[in-house]
Amino acid sequence: PAMTMMNQTAVPTASFVMPIPQRMAFSSNIIEMEDTEEWEKLIKGTDPLVIQAGANWCGPCKTLKPLLTTEAANFETVKYVYMDVDKFPEIAQML
Repeated sequence: PAMTMMNQTAVPTASFVMPIPQRMAFSSNIIEMEDTEEWEKLIKGTDPLVIQAGANWCGPCKTLKPLLTTEAANFETVKYVYMDVDKFPEIAQML
């Protein structure tokens, strides 16, 4: 690590990237909705669903997306769906 001088004392400093735990990796349980046919299939299914309606421009939505990833890794029997409200405004209004 590099050393920085502070008040004549050497203080080690380092730049590092914290590794993402394996359970934080994107889960295959997260479905990013691509079309309305997929929506119809999901809501007619018997699997429990967690749906996040969000948008690329939405700060709080970006904050919640990692939580969706974490939960999907913890509860593999639940289907997690991310739906962009700009792509599917009619469905978003129904929620």
